Order: sequence, then C-alpha cells, then structure tokens
Amino acid sequence: MSAGRRWLALACAAAVLPVATSATAGPRPPTSADQPAFGWERPAAVSLHLGLRNPFGVGVSYEVAPVYFFPIEVGAGYADDGVQLAALARLRLPLRSLAFSFGAGVSRGPYTVGSQDCVGLFGPCSGAGSGAEYHFSAAAWSNYELSLEHRSSGGFQWRLYVGYRKLGNSASAECKPTQGYSYPVRRYCAPTGISTPYLGVSFGYAFFL
Repeated sequence: MSAGRRWLALACAAAVLPVATSATAGPRPPTSADQPAFGWERPAAVSLHLGLRNPFGVGVSYEVAPVYFFPIEVGAGYADDGVQLAALARLRLPLRSLAFSFGAGVSRGPYTVGSQDCVGLFGPCSGAGSGAEYHFSAAAWSNYELSLEHRSSGGFQWRLYVGYRKLGNSASAECKPTQGYSYPVRRYCAPTGISTPYLGVSFGYAFFL
C-alpha cells in the first residue's frame, strides 16, 4: 500500500471512530442543567393565609413535602370567633411552575352561628327559636378543597384555594339566647347539617431543609 493510501485509511478511521463510540455509549443521560427548575424540589415552606371561613383563617402555616407531590401543612390563625388550628394534606400535580392539587384535612376552633342563619344557609337545625344562636367552644371541621398554586425557581409561592367544610361535632353545641331574649341556655341542642364553603389565598416562601 502506498503512503498516500495509508494516510487516507487513517483519516477515514479517525472520522468514523468517534461516531461509532457515541453510538455504542448511547444517549447522554439528562442532567439538572438540562431541565429548568420550578421550585417543587424545595421540601419546606412557610405561608401567610387570608380568606373567608378557610381552615387557617388569617394566619400562618408550615408545609413539608416528603415527596414533591404530597405536601402536608399545619398552621393556626384567627377564624370565625377565635383562634383555629388546622392540618391539611394535598395531592399535587405540577405543570411547570403551576400546580393543581386536591386537599383534605381537619380544623378546630370556636364557632357561633344564629339559628336563622343555620336554617337559611347551612341546612335544618333543631331546638332553637329565632332568638337563639348556636355556640361551639371547639368546633371540629372536616375540610376538602381544590387549589391552584404557583412556585418560582427562587422559592416564592402563592396558592388560591376553594373548599367545603362540614361540622363533625354538632352534639357539643350550646344553644344561647341572643340579645333581647331571656330564655335559659340549653346545652346539646344538636343542630344538624352545618357546613359552609370557604375561600382562601396564601403567599409564602419555599426552602431547602
């Protein structure tokens, strides 16, 4: 073989070898630099809540996610007639920086409702006249909600949620006369069917532990 042909063979081999090596090795696995971060990898967050009849009231919460799609949130705030405690778990479906979620949980705090409001808005109640109101020193609610949430790569987040809550301990009600009525307080008047919709929004910051 002449020297020219040997040089040509070597050049062809040098061109083909990297292609063959790449094909043998397969595609390069993706790295974190290949994928945009939307902040869902941050497992903890603190938030300020506002809203109407929502589980956290006007209050604060702490959230931790053992896995990114299953956050657990606990908190406290002023709601209805006093301080209310709440705990909620959500199933989260992220779509880039937005996410939809379904949540369920419990809350507990003082609550008072007039008998006429009870009949008109929350279902039938028994045992009180028009001058009475139902008082719960620690109303226990079951809460169910849908959320739309956003989280930036830097950790800022907001969440808009709507839900439905149902009273679970109606037998603990006290039936009290309102102003201008003098009949005595009756305990355990057991209103039935007390449930309300609620609305809330939260703003917070997510971080790494």
